[in-house]
Amino acid sequence: MEQKNIVKNKKLLFSPHMHHMLKKKGYSKDILQIIEEGCELEDIFSLLPNELDEAIEDIKKESLLLLKNYDEYNNFFWIED
Repeated sequence: MEQKNIVKNKKLLFSPHMHHMLKKKGYSKDILQIIEEGCELEDIFSLLPNELDEAIEDIKKESLLLLKNYDEYNNFFWIED
């Protein structure tokens, strides 16, 4: 994965600003934890590039597990387990 893609995607969701806004609105600690982990992707890319894919996969798994708690997700999304 190229660094410019990481930066672009990180700014969309994984930013301290997004974390702050979600925390301010009372979002769950689980969601905030995923955002925090996403904020660390650029650091992982620069310090431990061999571990980047695993870190992304971990965030994906955590996100999908969290989403399964929502009926709307279970009835709408097509992502397979």
